This record gives sequence, structure tokens and C-alpha cells, in this order.
Amino acid sequence: MKSYNIIENYRDDAFLRNSFFDFIQKVFPGLNFQEWFSKGYWRDEYIPFSIVENDMIVANVSITKMKIFLDRKLIDGIQFGTVGTIPEYRNRGLSRYLMDYVLDKYGNSADLFFLFANESVVDFYPRFGFTKCDEIVFKAESDIPKSRYSARQLDIRSKTDIAIIEDLLKHRLPLTKLFGALEYDFI
Repeated sequence: MKSYNIIENYRDDAFLRNSFFDFIQKVFPGLNFQEWFSKGYWRDEYIPFSIVENDMIVANVSITKMKIFLDRKLIDGIQFGTVGTIPEYRNRGLSRYLMDYVLDKYGNSADLFFLFANESVVDFYPRFGFTKCDEIVFKAESDIPKSRYSARQLDIRSKTDIAIIEDLLKHRLPLTKLFGALEYDFI
């Protein structure tokens, strides 16, 4: 397989960062990381690994380092995200190359690797040792009486509302210690 030049952790390089934003728009239409960055949420724990050709990012695998509760023990976890290749560069093994690179780089420093994949790509990940796990959502219907209090929907364009959301996220407890992340409010 051809050897590719991988660039990583380029948050502070405006040219590469903007190329990453363009990549996101091409591979994940509707996602916009520019606002996330502009609000200061791209922290050191989020690291993109990208292949650049012709001055543009053509493939990417990002990770987010986080502390995870797993079976009531606190461990070091890495979540994979924004895995993809722009359409005209697909079927060349670029995402596979990046996945292998990242797993080799962090294989001894993380206790758990995980990701959330949509059904169209879920068969890609077992070759890297990932096992499909179904998510289970519990819900119950009930007749809850209408509250005498009213609530308003928060608006992420409002600085006041963003401050409320950030405070809630910063001080929240994990929902479970069976599998729950800590301090990932920047996501």
C-alpha cells in the first residue's frame, strides 16, 4: 500500500483547520464544525488525523480522549469520530490507513476504543477489532400532570443560554457508571 503523509492536531493552523471544515461539509453534509471551533470547544482532547493531497484534506479519522466509567471502574477511553473520505478519493484504503495509524499510535495508552457508527458503515470497523453493540433505549409512557411551572427552550445562539448549558454540562454527573463518560462537555 502507498505511504501517505498524515497530518495531525492542527487546530491552530488556520489553513488546515479551514480545509478540515471543508472536508466535514463534503463528507458529512449538514455538520458545521466552524461554530464549534469559534466557541472554543475544540480542545486538546480532540485530535484529527488527516491525509492531505492537492492542498485539501481528502480523508480523516479524529479521536477524542476521555475518561470513561466502565463497569464502575474509571479508565482511559478514546472515541473515534469524523471517519471518512471525500467522494472522489474513496475506495483507495485511506480511512483504513488512518484507522491503522491511530490504533498503532494509541494502542498502548488507552483502555478502550469506541465509536458510534451508522448502519451504512458499521461493517467497516470489525477489521480493526471493533464489535458491534446494540444501543438500548428504555422509555415509558405515563400520564404526567402538566406542571404549574413553565420552561422555555434554550437557544444556542444566545450567550446567556450557552452559559447555562455549559454550566449544566460542566457540573453534571454521568448517567451510569456501567458505561459513561466524564468531562466531555466540549463535544
